[in-house]
Parts: sequence; structure tokens; C-alpha cells
Amino acid sequence: NKYHASKKNGNFNSKDANIGCVFPSEIDESWFDSYSVGMPIVHRYVDEQGERWKMWYHGKNKDFHSNEDYKNVVDIGTGRIGVAISSDGINWKREKGQMALNSVLDINEEQWWGFDTCHIGLGDINLASSDKIQTDGGVYFMYYFGGDFSEFDVVKKLNFSNSPKGGNKGVQMRIGVAISQDGMNWSRFEGEHPNNSILECGHEGEWDSMFVGWPTVINYKKR
Repeated sequence: NKYHASKKNGNFNSKDANIGCVFPSEIDESWFDSYSVGMPIVHRYVDEQGERWKMWYHGKNKDFHSNEDYKNVVDIGTGRIGVAISSDGINWKREKGQMALNSVLDINEEQWWGFDTCHIGLGDINLASSDKIQTDGGVYFMYYFGGDFSEFDVVKKLNFSNSPKGGNKGVQMRIGVAISQDGMNWSRFEGEHPNNSILECGHEGEWDSMFVGWPTVINYKKR
């Protein structure tokens, strides 16, 4: 969902845009998701207190592209990652994270060589806990993707007819992992590649040479 303000020509307004939506973008522009929200991953937990729902998602704030550094960054709705909670899976409340703009995982500003210094998006959340019942106790693994500020000219390199919306920066994305004990406070895992990703783009000419992203991870046991 990307719309709150009414459009002057009458094509839509904020009420119309949110029909049927259980989780619109945040009206408060001080949050990381005031422009868009996407890629929700929802877990349902059951314990002695009953059932609880937790949703991780990525979002982008309205001023994201106003920053001079981000003006030519590809616009695919990614930016930072946050959390919301619910008691029924329908009515949601955002949880304030400890990172920028209330996110729980921010753009990587600590490692200039990292693959995720420009924008990040959510792929999947796995929880290592009991096989019998799903509780929120255990170790969380967040599989996410991101891009840096290097430019990837898709028109020249891949013969695309147009550049992506926003620009060519951040197009070449990789996949990484973060871990947490509570689903709120995350630490990045240093992958085997120099930019700390766990999965790199393919070589030139391969099907995934432009980017890898939106990972889904399945846990299974050999029988």
C-alpha cells in the first residue's frame, strides 16, 4: 500500500486505497514505512498465554529518495525491516524497533563494504524451536536481501529497453542473514563473501547475474 493522501484528480483517495487492507503504510512520517509496506512474513505462536501473531515486513519512508545519496536508487518498495504484533492475525500494532525510524533492521551503515548499504528487503524468517509446538522462544534467522550504491546499467548490460524505476543504484542485490533471540533485536551474520553476503549474484551471462533476492528457506530433516 503506497497511498494515504487523496489524489486531486479524484481517481483515488486514502480510504479507497485501504479497502480490504489489514496493514496499510504508516501515516506518521517519522516511521520507516510511511511510503510503502511489503513482503509480510507472519508467524503464529501458541503457549500457556494463548496464541499470538508476529509479522515482519519491509517498508520505505516517504523521504527516502529525497536524500541526495538515494535519488538514483531503484524503487522496489524496499528500505528497512520492521515488526508488528497481533492477537488474532487481523488487527495489527507496530512495534518500535531500536534502529533508525523505528525499524528492527536498518540499512547497513557500519560496514561500507557490505552488500546492504543502500536498501534492504525481507525474504523469510525461520525459528529454531520445538518440533511439536511453535512458540516464540528460540533463535530466529532472518533471510533478507539488499543492495549497495554501485550502479548496474541494465540497458547496457542486459539489453533492457528501460532503466528500473528510481535508477540503477542498488539493483545488483545479494542475500544475507541476521540472527536474533527475540525477533526484535538483530545481529548481522558475516557471510563467506567479501561483502558479507551468503549468496552472491551469478557470473556474467548466468541467469542470476543481475541480482538474487526474496529468499525463501525450507527446513527439512532427512529420513
